[in-house]
Amino acid sequence: MMQIEFSGDFPNCDPSLRDCSGQQALESFGLDNVLPPGVDVVLALTIWAALVISAYLILAILTRIRYRAS
Repeated sequence: MMQIEFSGDFPNCDPSLRDCSGQQALESFGLDNVLPPGVDVVLALTIWAALVISAYLILAILTRIRYRAS
């Protein structure tokens, strides 16, 4: 998220006072040499899918246990 946020220049920045590039902000956080944003999106979608599948399986198991017992 920080890569996307700081990918451009800051619109309200005065270039005479400081560097207005987002690259400097990323370097100050140590995030200048990381994976491309597309890889981050794929990883986030993978984590989301794993959580959705896990929640479905847990709810399915709990439903079977609950209605089998009654």
